[in-house]
Amino acid sequence: MPQFKNMFGGDMKIVITDTFVKSLKRLAWRQSLPIIILDTIRYNIPTFFKNIYRFRKELYDFHRWDYRFNLNLFKKSLEITAYSIEKHGQEIDEHRLKKVADIKIVCQILQDFDDGKRLSYAEKELGLTYTENNGGLFEPVKDKEAAKINYKISKKANELEQERWKKVWQIISDEMQGWWD
Repeated sequence: MPQFKNMFGGDMKIVITDTFVKSLKRLAWRQSLPIIILDTIRYNIPTFFKNIYRFRKELYDFHRWDYRFNLNLFKKSLEITAYSIEKHGQEIDEHRLKKVADIKIVCQILQDFDDGKRLSYAEKELGLTYTENNGGLFEPVKDKEAAKINYKISKKANELEQERWKKVWQIISDEMQGWWD
């Protein structure tokens, strides 16, 4: 039996007991093929179908060529995470509810990107009204004053959108690692 000195100078025996060996056997059993198959049937497949149901709208609308659909999937997963933390979280309310509030802010900003509210936010901030083009999608607005106003609104909308993107990624980079419970 090996002998070691503990930090107080006395001898220390290292003994492997039967319970330790039994626990190692149990760990090895959890990694065996029958248990892996059982876990797959009992847990993983039902979770797969639950997730298909939870993300059904986002999966139905998904297209590979547009980033908006990826943002919709991300937003939905954050909504599920926020609900889980809010209703079933183990932390004290102060920390838990701050996480939920941050997640909801990110979800709201992502929803605003999807809804196309960028021009309305810029109109509200500048106190101007965007003039829609009646001639067609790619034809310029005929009135020069309206074109200048549209340019100002579009420029402000781009600035606001960039600020909101920065806010989203700031929240995610600062807080996301703690969004589990």
